[in-house]
Amino acid sequence: MAIKHRKGQVVKHHKKMRDGTEVKPCKYYKQTGSAIMGGSINGEPILDQEGNPIPWSKIEY
Repeated sequence: MAIKHRKGQVVKHHKKMRDGTEVKPCKYYKQTGSAIMGGSINGEPILDQEGNPIPWSKIEY
């Protein structure tokens, strides 16, 4: 019988949370055609005080 080997490392994924709810990634497209990877909670985008989306890298775990 053949031995089954893992294909890659096993990684524990951490979910990003904000105010006790899970943040899901989403991509925002500007009118100029550029895109920003941001987050959303229950389908509502996470925006700063100026109305711009917060980048995914700035959202903490």
